[in-house]
Amino acid sequence: MTIERTAVVKAKTPTLLGADSDSQRLLLRLFVEGPIRKPPGYHIPQKLLNAGLVARYHNARFVVVMLDGRHPANGAVRNVLADLAGSAGHQSAVPPAGTAAHAVSLFRPLGHREVAAFRVVLWVIRAGDAIEEATLLRRIPDVYPQMPRGARDRLVEDGVLTCGPSGLRIADGVTDSYQRLVLELGDLLAHRDPRLSATLAYPGPPAGRFHQESGQRSPPLRHRR
Repeated sequence: MTIERTAVVKAKTPTLLGADSDSQRLLLRLFVEGPIRKPPGYHIPQKLLNAGLVARYHNARFVVVMLDGRHPANGAVRNVLADLAGSAGHQSAVPPAGTAAHAVSLFRPLGHREVAAFRVVLWVIRAGDAIEEATLLRRIPDVYPQMPRGARDRLVEDGVLTCGPSGLRIADGVTDSYQRLVLELGDLLAHRDPRLSATLAYPGPPAGRFHQESGQRSPPLRHRR
């Protein structure tokens, strides 16, 4: 008798937090184990620090790295990590008084590599269904068009989005907790940046020059007469 063997392909875990899978693994380790001690030269991805997702402080001869319980959406962040880890994780904590705090980055609040990635995900989730690329670009008119496209490609590669004939939509493997986190951050950050507001209408690209670092347009130049 011949026994047929069927290969089981394990679905790729989407990279929801951080610039890459290594950053997400670090967040998961901190979530499961709690604060960890590392040598002073230990590298912590700067984007995770800027996003306010992790904190670090010195303790004797070590650097302590931990999830930052001061994050304004800490509960939603932990829900995403709990779904990824399959456990409740280590108890949430805040670093000692005096530890440097980072305001959540407007450009990369989830630690993405691409500057437009969060806004792409935000508008796809807000659409509630597939969104056409032309509609998406109208929602983000103040950056180079290739930046949302580059972010889209990366997010598809990371398993966050899928691209089909009807447009972009959230991939099947993405948890509801992640979508709730993105929406919560969008609402929180809209108080600092009205372009993230769900009710803001975009009539078209504003006049002005593009800023090379952020990819945004700066106000038009005023020429002296």
